[in-house]
Amino acid sequence: MQLISFIDFAELDRLTDGYTMTDKLASTVKAYLALMKIEYLPRFACIGILPDNAEVSNTHPLHVYGDTPLVLRKSIIKDLRLSCESDIQNTAKNALSRWKQERKLQPRPKVIDLREEPLEAKLAHVESLASEWSNQNYPECRIYRGLTWSDIDDRCAEKLKVKAFDIDGILGPNRR
Repeated sequence: MQLISFIDFAELDRLTDGYTMTDKLASTVKAYLALMKIEYLPRFACIGILPDNAEVSNTHPLHVYGDTPLVLRKSIIKDLRLSCESDIQNTAKNALSRWKQERKLQPRPKVIDLREEPLEAKLAHVESLASEWSNQNYPECRIYRGLTWSDIDDRCAEKLKVKAFDIDGILGPNRR
């Protein structure tokens, strides 16, 4: 299983203090989670769950948060607070619409509060979510803090740091 997120390359410095995201449908997600008695925080880091054999690319739906994929360390699993078998915003929008019409919550996709789960249970849960991934669907987890450089896989972080500091590579040869 792979854990990924996205950031705009030009904003990599946000990883120093903690890179967070916000929902475009914040009131919808908040209302939906309230129906389920799950805490909503407006600032979070969104994490996509992919199987090991899936290619991380800019075609992943999470690219709406940026142009650069971040491969995350598995140690971040301990901080997971919320999971869904698919995109949380779309799940909330569809479920809230059904709630308004029928006063019923749909049983799937499931949104799960992971706050009190032990690490072993979180790990097993995330591994099972990897099987829900497809080109049209991605499981999502959230942490309620910012992503930092220490959350990024060593190889990914090294590549990003080299690119960020390779001014010649970005701007071309320095000519005077």
